[in-house]
Amino acid sequence: MNKSKSFKRTVLATSIASLALTGFTSVTFAQEDLAVEEIVVLGVKGAQESAVNSKRSAASVVDSIAAEDIGKLPDATISDSLQRIPGIQIRRSAGEGGSVNVRGLPQVNTLLNGESYLGANSIVSAQPNFGDIPSQLLKGADVIKAPTANILTAGLTGTIDLKTRRPFDFKDDGFTTALGAEVSTGTTTRETDPSVNGLINWKNDKVGILVGGVYSKSNLSNQYAGPAGGGYGWVQLVGLPSDPNKDHLYAGPEGFDAFNKVTERERTGLNISGQVDLGEGFQLITDFFYTKQDEYNRQVGLAAENKWASFNYFTVPAGAAVPQGGLGNFVATKAYDATVSRIQSYSENNEYFSRSQDFNIELKYDNGGPFTSNVRFIKGHASQSNINSYFQSDLFSGDASNTNVWTDDDKNAPGTGKGIRIPGSWVKPNPYGWTGKANILVDYRGADPVWSGWNNKVTGPKGPNATIADYISDIKSYNTAAISSENNYDRTGDLTVFRANGSYKFDEGFITSIDAGVRLSKRDVVDDEWHGTSTFYPGALRKDGTVNAAGCDARWKATDVRFDGDCQVGEMVDGKWVPFTAVGYVPMSDFKTIKVSEYGDVKGIPPVYAVDPNSMDDIPGFHKKFYGNFNHSVNPGDSFIVGLNEQSEFVQFNFKQDIFSGNLGVRVIETELNVKQNITGDGRSYGLASVDNGDRYTSRSYTDVLPAFNIAADVTDDIKLRAAWSKNATALDLDQYGKSLSVGYTIDQVDNNIHRVTGVDFKGNPALDPWRSTNMDFSAEWYTAPGSLLSIGLFKVDIDSFPVTVETQEEWPDLDGIVRRTTKVSRKSQGSGGTVKGLELGAKQAFDFLPGFWSHFGVDANYTYSPSENTYQKDINGKHPEFNDNSKNQYNLVAWYQNEGLQARIAYNYRSERFTGENKSGLLGYQEATTYVDASVSYDINDSMTVSLNGSNITGEKERYYLGTPDQFIYESVYEPRYTLGLRTKF
Repeated sequence: MNKSKSFKRTVLATSIASLALTGFTSVTFAQEDLAVEEIVVLGVKGAQESAVNSKRSAASVVDSIAAEDIGKLPDATISDSLQRIPGIQIRRSAGEGGSVNVRGLPQVNTLLNGESYLGANSIVSAQPNFGDIPSQLLKGADVIKAPTANILTAGLTGTIDLKTRRPFDFKDDGFTTALGAEVSTGTTTRETDPSVNGLINWKNDKVGILVGGVYSKSNLSNQYAGPAGGGYGWVQLVGLPSDPNKDHLYAGPEGFDAFNKVTERERTGLNISGQVDLGEGFQLITDFFYTKQDEYNRQVGLAAENKWASFNYFTVPAGAAVPQGGLGNFVATKAYDATVSRIQSYSENNEYFSRSQDFNIELKYDNGGPFTSNVRFIKGHASQSNINSYFQSDLFSGDASNTNVWTDDDKNAPGTGKGIRIPGSWVKPNPYGWTGKANILVDYRGADPVWSGWNNKVTGPKGPNATIADYISDIKSYNTAAISSENNYDRTGDLTVFRANGSYKFDEGFITSIDAGVRLSKRDVVDDEWHGTSTFYPGALRKDGTVNAAGCDARWKATDVRFDGDCQVGEMVDGKWVPFTAVGYVPMSDFKTIKVSEYGDVKGIPPVYAVDPNSMDDIPGFHKKFYGNFNHSVNPGDSFIVGLNEQSEFVQFNFKQDIFSGNLGVRVIETELNVKQNITGDGRSYGLASVDNGDRYTSRSYTDVLPAFNIAADVTDDIKLRAAWSKNATALDLDQYGKSLSVGYTIDQVDNNIHRVTGVDFKGNPALDPWRSTNMDFSAEWYTAPGSLLSIGLFKVDIDSFPVTVETQEEWPDLDGIVRRTTKVSRKSQGSGGTVKGLELGAKQAFDFLPGFWSHFGVDANYTYSPSENTYQKDINGKHPEFNDNSKNQYNLVAWYQNEGLQARIAYNYRSERFTGENKSGLLGYQEATTYVDASVSYDINDSMTVSLNGSNITGEKERYYLGTPDQFIYESVYEPRYTLGLRTKF
C-alpha cells in the first residue's frame, strides 16, 4: 500500500472516531497551564515564583523558567536561560547560547506548546539548538525530566516545552500592547546592533487575536587560534634536553591558524495566535510560529602550515616539553619552533540561512463535566542552507625548490625552473614571494598565544637580507593560491502530526482520572550535501591526444592542482603533452583587500593583507567572477533522504490517596523507518566527491513499549517527595541512518604528487537501533516560602542502546588504486551498556524574612553532578572519557535584587571539562572548564516604561581545548563581553 495514502486514511479514521467521542477524547498535559494567566510586571522575583509554582504543581519532575515581563526572558537566548536549571548544559556559539543537553546527553525532544516543533537547527539532529529563536517570542519553558505517558514524544533524558503567549492569557479585554527596543555592542566588534520587538493583543470574552514580532541584528566577535586543517600525526623527535639520546613521540599538527572572526546574525520571528470560544465548552486555538535567521561567519587571518608534506617539521623549544604517561614515550608540548612550507593570509565566509514555520490548529472541549477532549493538527516545515567560500593567498614563490610546483617534467624534478602551465605559457605561482621555507615560533604556553620569528630571513626577490616581515608588509608579495567552496548543504524537513486525546474524571476513589490518546506523525528529511566546483579548460587535450570537450571540474581551485588525474586537460609543448594547472599567477591585489592586525588575544603577528571576507557574501557570484562558472556538485556519501513515521498510543491512570498522588501509564510507539542512501563508487581527483553508483533503500519497523510511573508524597504542606521510573526511546540523529561512505584525499607533494587517502568513514548505518534507556528519579522538595525552594534529586539513566563509532587502521588504496599505507577507517556500530547518573541540588530563596535593605535580595543556585563513562574509547592513560559533550560538574549561582522599580541580577555559570568527541591520532579532545558571568539591571520609570542594561560574558571568558592532556593545547575560541541597553513600554 502507498505509505502516504495509508497515513492519510489512518488520520481520517482517527479523526472521525475522535470527533464522535468529542466528550470523551482529550487529555490536558500536566505541564500545560490552561487557566487564564494575568500578565503583570513579574520582575526577577516574580519570574522565580512562577518557576517554583510550575515545579510544585507538575505531575512529574519538572523545572521551569518564566519571562520577567512581556518580551523579557532573563538572558540573550532561551538556551542561556535554560542553563540556570539543574542538569542543563549548553554550548555557546559566537558567545550566545545554542545547543542544549539535559543530564549530559543531547537526545532531548523539543515541544512547542505541548507538541512537536521542527526547528531549522534540528532538522537532522535530535539535540535542541535554540540559537535561531528570538527569545522575546516566548513566555517561558518547561524542562520535563521524568516523562508521563501522555507526553508521547519524550526525549531520552528530558523534554523541553517552549511556551508562547496566547490571547486568553491576558486578563483585560480590549487591546494590550508591548514594545521594546535595544541596542547592543561588544568590546571587540564595537558595532551598534539594533533589536526591536512588539506584541499586540486584542480580546473579549469570546474572541482573541495576538500578534508578536521580533527583529534583531548582531555582530559577534568569535576569534580563533589553533591548528590549521585539523590534521594531526605522530612525530618522533630526539627528545628531552635531559635525555638527548632517547626518541620521544610528539603530536604534530598540520599547521597553525590565527583568525579574526565576526559572526553576523539577523533574526526575524513572528508569533500569531487566535482563540475563539465556540460555546458549549468548545474552544478553537490556532497558532503560527515563524523564525528566520541569516548568519554570516566572516573570518580573516594568517595560516602557517606544512601542506601535508610531513608532520615532522618542528622542534620543541627548551623547557616546552612535558613528559606524559600513556602511549609509551608521548611528550606533550604547547610550543613549536616550526619550519613551514607555506605562510598564507586566509579569508573565509561561512553562511547559514535558516527558516522554520509551524502551524497548529486545536479544538478543545471542556463543558465543566467529567469529560474533556482535544483534537490537534500540526504542520511544520524547516529549511537550512549552508554555503562557504575561502580564499588562500601564498607568500612563498611556489618554485621547484619548495616542492609545491608543477613542471613539464614527468617526474616533477626540481630545478627545471619552468613553473606551472596555463594555456599558452609557463608561469610562476608567485614571482614576488620568497623561495624555500620559513621559520617561526608558535607558543601557547602563556595566557595568550604568541607568534614570533618575523625577522627571520628568507630568500627571494627582495634580496638576501629580507625578512618574513618584509614580504608580509608588501601587498605585491601575495598571490592567489586557492579559492574553494566545499562541504555545503541544503536541508529541508517536513513534519505532520495528528493527535486526539481524552480524559475522564472520577468524583471519588483512588483513580482520579483516566487519560488516553493516539498520535500519528510523519517526518521527512532531505539532506543534499555538495561542493561548489568550477569547470576548467573545455576543449583542451587529454594526454592521449583526444579533445576533452567538457573540460575538467575541480573543487580545489588552486595553483597546486594539476589536471593529470582521472580527468585531463593540457596542451602539447615541444612535442610533449603538459597538463594545465587550475590557477596560475593572479595577484591578490586584483581583489578587494583589507589589512588585518587583530587576532583576538594572539600576540606578535604583524599586520597582514587579506581578501575582505565581506566581498564573498554572494558566494556563487564571487566564484563566477573569478572562474566564469560555479557548479553544484552533489556529495553522494553525505546526502540522503529519511522518512520517520510513528503511530503512538497511550493510556494513563492518575491517582490520589491521602498524601500520595501520581500517575501510571504506558505509551506504545510503532516506528517505520525509510532510508535512501547513495552508493559511493570510485574516488575522483581535484577534491571532487566520489562517483554516485546508485541508490540503496532500507525500510524497517520496530515497536517500543514504554511504561512510565510517577508518584509524589506531600509529607507536609511544604515538603514533597517524588519518585519516577520510565522506559524511553528516541530516534537517532537522522544522518546516522542516512549517510554512507566518504573517503578523504589530499595531495601529497612529497610523494610524487599523489592524491593520498587521509581517512575512510562509513558515516551512517540504517540498521542501528534508536537510543533506548531505563530512567529512575528520586527527589525531595521543600517549599520554604512563596517563590522559595530547596531541592535535592538523584537520577540514573541506564542506556540500553546507542550508536558508537568504531575506528580501525586498515589498508586502503590511494586515489590511483595503489595501497601504500594504512589509514583510519570509522564505522557506525551498535553500542549498549552506558550509564549516566548523578545528583542535582537546587535552592531558590527570596530573603523576605531579613530586615530592611536585605529583604529585597534573593538567590537561585544549583549544582549538578553527572558522571558518565564512554566504554568504547580510552584516553592516553587507559581511562574511559565521559559521554560526548557531558561535563561531570556544573553549578550556577544567580543573585538578584528587586525593590520597587529597581531590579538587578548577576549570574555565574561553571561547567567542568567536557569530552568533545575528537580523536587525533589516538589523542582524545577535551574542552577545559569554563566560567561565564552575566549581569543585568533595570529600572521602572513608571508603570508603563522600563529601561535596562544587560551584560553577557562580562569577564571575557575564553574556551580552550586540549588533546589528551591539558599540557597539549589544541585551540581556543575567544568571545567578547557584550552589553545591551534597552527600553520597554506597554499599555
